[in-house]
Amino acid sequence: MLQERLDDIGMTQIQLAAKINKDPKWISDKANNRGMLSIKNAKLIADAVGCHIDDLYEWHFRRSKRQ
Repeated sequence: MLQERLDDIGMTQIQLAAKINKDPKWISDKANNRGMLSIKNAKLIADAVGCHIDDLYEWHFRRSKRQ
């Protein structure tokens, strides 16, 4: 989801890394869904790219077996 957001706003991974003071490899890992993105870092990225934290995740919900 991060890479799609970067593409939408015309920002490169390197530009994002510089903006939030993170290693470009770390940004690449997150943009390619390698490793977990903490809430703290999701907030940092969301603020930098102008989106909501929810926009950086693909949400999957399970239905409860209870009725």
